[in-house]
Amino acid sequence: MPKDFIISILVPSFNQEGLFKEHLKHKWEFNIYSLSCFCYTLAGIIRIKQDNFNDGINLILQSFISYMSDVHTLGTNSKWHLIDRYSAIIVSIYHFYSLNSKSSIIINLLLFLVGFRYLKRSQIMYSLHDDNFLIEHTKWHFISILMAITSN
Repeated sequence: MPKDFIISILVPSFNQEGLFKEHLKHKWEFNIYSLSCFCYTLAGIIRIKQDNFNDGINLILQSFISYMSDVHTLGTNSKWHLIDRYSAIIVSIYHFYSLNSKSSIIINLLLFLVGFRYLKRSQIMYSLHDDNFLIEHTKWHFISILMAITSN
């Protein structure tokens, strides 16, 4: 992997200046995007029902952090962007650690890579002030539900 790519993941930016909610053309897309932060809550509930309490609680907490970073502080510089990035890395690592079968690890890894593509596309679109970042980032959030479902 290129060094710059790894650094971009591990050293997130505090600076998120850019699009504000008021600049967005499609308010309904923003509403869906806002609600998608709580996909982690649904994924957490699924993991708790699968008898993985710690993974479930981590995902539920990630919902709140995701909302604060992606919605509440959209377009502004905020510590929530840093917290979200590091929390997402930790939650992802713990999620893979909590899986107990080779097939669930492979399926979850493939889903994560698909989701990561959505995340990176959304970041590029955001930097270009393109409203389509909402759709791509929403897809990233929805992947967590599929990963939870396929975890057992």
